[in-house]
Amino acid sequence: MQLAKAVAALTGPLHRFLLARGLPPSLAEDLVQETAAQALAAEETFRNEAAFFTWLCTIARRKMADHFRRQRGTRKVASLDGTLRGRLVLYSTERLPGETVEHEETRAFVRQCLSRLSDQYALALQLKYVEGWPVRRIAETLGRSESATESLLTRARERFRTIFLASLQEGGE
Repeated sequence: MQLAKAVAALTGPLHRFLLARGLPPSLAEDLVQETAAQALAAEETFRNEAAFFTWLCTIARRKMADHFRRQRGTRKVASLDGTLRGRLVLYSTERLPGETVEHEETRAFVRQCLSRLSDQYALALQLKYVEGWPVRRIAETLGRSESATESLLTRARERFRTIFLASLQEGGE
């Protein structure tokens, strides 16, 4: 439970860490989510030999390297530095501009709604719907029973729905 709170508290600094490496914001957000999920799943591997944030940054750097390694096979650009090459590969596989704008607006709206939830609700929804974790794994990670986790997810979904609908109405006025 304490690890989940520590990870949640460091998602902002971790996002800025990835942005400082030249990643597009949407990719940085995805890698923060992947990093948080892996950190929660690998809690026992943290040995307190380094600062917790340093451990998270190490996981994030590996996630970033894995991402670009997977992208490497799609298209190669000769004689460009790694950062520019990675960006070009990433942009070559993304949606068309209109679809990208719509997708980014939707993601931003959902992030805004999630940010208005309690940390516990936001983390539970992220693990379930972004990471695709089964309830049993979420329960183990959060130190809860499966039935308590189901209840938590139900309350989190209802709260998200309320915030989402209220935000839609605020935006329409």
